[in-house]
Amino acid sequence: MRPYKVNELILFQPTEVNKHTRNFINSSFPQRVTGLSIECSKDPYLDILPISNLIFEVSSKVLEKINIHGFRISAYQFKRIMPCCKHLKKISFWRCDISIPSVFNFSQALKNTKIEMLDFSGSGYANFSNWDEGLEEFENLIQGLATSPELKISLREFIARIYEIKEEKIREILEENGFNNVKNCA
Repeated sequence: MRPYKVNELILFQPTEVNKHTRNFINSSFPQRVTGLSIECSKDPYLDILPISNLIFEVSSKVLEKINIHGFRISAYQFKRIMPCCKHLKKISFWRCDISIPSVFNFSQALKNTKIEMLDFSGSGYANFSNWDEGLEEFENLIQGLATSPELKISLREFIARIYEIKEEKIREILEENGFNNVKNCA
């Protein structure tokens, strides 16, 4: 049978990897998919841990972008997700509650990265990561990403959209950490 390619696949409200999800992954998940969105709209947001292995398993079949929307993501989980998606052009963490209490090291984990765009739209809002008041965690995120020399070269676009932090301040933090190739910053 000829492998097929799907443009965009959306997994909505995947709260766990149960036998039905496992069956889908093993028998029906496309060999190639341009983009994958994993979306959760529960309140409070679900921890991404129960489905993180799903991301690790299918990420190699995704060709261009992955969107993770509406999950609570610890620093440990973030450090595991980024390397398995380093072959993608775009990684989005929309409206996620991302906790980065300290700077992490991606110097080896993101070797040969192709990431051109990181999108954290909504993740800095007060009811999520609250980077408006806790700029330290946002700076930890950027400093951790900056430990990858190859990401500093490949990254062209960075989107944060944080109410209280002006675009100029975001650009300043990026440039202070060596992200001089970022042309579009919002």
